[in-house]
Amino acid sequence: MNASIDESRFASLVRKLTNLQLIICELVLGTLAVCISVDALLRWSVNWSILVVDELGGYALVCLAFFGFSIALHEKALFRVDAFYDWLSPINRARYQLVFDILTLAFMLLLLWHFWGLVTRSHAKEISALTILRTPLWIPQLLMVVGALSTTLVLVVHIINDYKLLFKTDRKEVLNG
Repeated sequence: MNASIDESRFASLVRKLTNLQLIICELVLGTLAVCISVDALLRWSVNWSILVVDELGGYALVCLAFFGFSIALHEKALFRVDAFYDWLSPINRARYQLVFDILTLAFMLLLLWHFWGLVTRSHAKEISALTILRTPLWIPQLLMVVGALSTTLVLVVHIINDYKLLFKTDRKEVLNG
């Protein structure tokens, strides 16, 4: 009983994290749209540019992509090959989903490890962008770590749910009904 309470708390925490990331993505996208519009207007009207919009746009893209992975996974908005998936029986779909989620988790853990190594090396060597802002590269690289960690947490929730679906006592009713 206590384990299921912890799992639901964990799933709730992950849901709140993805909702926070969604809000951050909305703010980043809105800010980026305003900055690009102002830059375009300035280039058109007075032939002057803000000069940092391209760099900030790249960092925004990193944020949107890596935060978007976990949001899309949590909302089950990713593509899959339905021709194969629909061909499977409900029990085999659940098995397939569990195996897929476990393999994806292994890949995400490998990416997370690689991204963390990238951040620590960039921080230790004090590498910065060769632009006007001279942004330390570990800052945008840290967004990749946060996004990969969030995706990993969403996958853990999916694996727990897949496991419960496959191995609970009334699974025949759930999978067949």
